[in-house]
Amino acid sequence: MIGILLGLLLAAQFILVAWNGALNFVFLLPVAILTIIGAVLAPRTVGLIFTSILFAGIPAILVALFRGGWGQAGIALLLCICAWVGALIVGAVRPEST
Repeated sequence: MIGILLGLLLAAQFILVAWNGALNFVFLLPVAILTIIGAVLAPRTVGLIFTSILFAGIPAILVALFRGGWGQAGIALLLCICAWVGALIVGAVRPEST
């Protein structure tokens, strides 16, 4: 439940920041922190958060492309890839949670 709510909040923030054109590499830091937390403490919660980020990724990439250009879309794509890799790492470290 917490993972779904946090995931929806992060997904909405991801799309809104893409709309404003303020995406930068600072947004990769929470993904890295969530990967570490998911591998150690709460893998299912973090997995739900990453799933929400991945589902919000396609609209965020399109919004960033039209509002901020190719650079912003590239950063949005990189954030989606990092969330996907983070989910794979959490699944590899804690396979019982998948």
